[in-house]
Amino acid sequence: MFGSSRCLLALAGAVTTTALISASADAATVSLNKPCYGKIPLGASEPVVATITGGTPNGRFQLIFSVPGKASGTAGSQSGDFDAAGNAVVTYESIHPPRTTIDPSRGQTINVSITDYGAGGVEQPAGSFQVTTVALDVATRPSNPRRKRAVKVSGTPFANQTLYGFVTKSNSTRVLRKFKIGKGNACGYAERRAVVAPRSFRTGSYRLYVNAGSKLNKDLALWSSFRITRRLF
Repeated sequence: MFGSSRCLLALAGAVTTTALISASADAATVSLNKPCYGKIPLGASEPVVATITGGTPNGRFQLIFSVPGKASGTAGSQSGDFDAAGNAVVTYESIHPPRTTIDPSRGQTINVSITDYGAGGVEQPAGSFQVTTVALDVATRPSNPRRKRAVKVSGTPFANQTLYGFVTKSNSTRVLRKFKIGKGNACGYAERRAVVAPRSFRTGSYRLYVNAGSKLNKDLALWSSFRITRRLF
């Protein structure tokens, strides 16, 4: 019999890249530190760090996050003041996917816009980014541990990296089965159907760890626990 539970990776050690998004040529330019941000279900989000240039010196602004197709600011906003050169840095702590989920996600889109109150106060579109969940999901069907089942994972620490699964006993580092899941997208999402059980298929308690790279690294892995039991009839 196959069951599973979920443990989540802290959002640490994520690869940082820069996503440049901008409004019109005569408006402020917004640069984000990442193209995708992670959210632990029922937990913390990675902060969105936006660098704004070309605004009204010492003027007031509002950076706005919106769910596509919905009202302005439906994903949050933050106000501030430009410095004397018309620049600012915004750190927004509470971003989350538009559709709440605890399951792995390929990434959900958030639109970005900016209002420069010193330049007419008109909201200007400034591009978009993605939000994902930091999660691992292992299908509980089929019940036969010898058959392949869906394994899905996402999380920005896995972005653009090749992911592997490792089966161990619950409190062991000895790998009883290893398989390649695939390369994560910009949000670290990857999926594969695979046999998730030790090669012996013996009854007992086990864990599936998923991390980047071909060697098990429990400190940088998500894991799911399961049991193999013997049917009596």
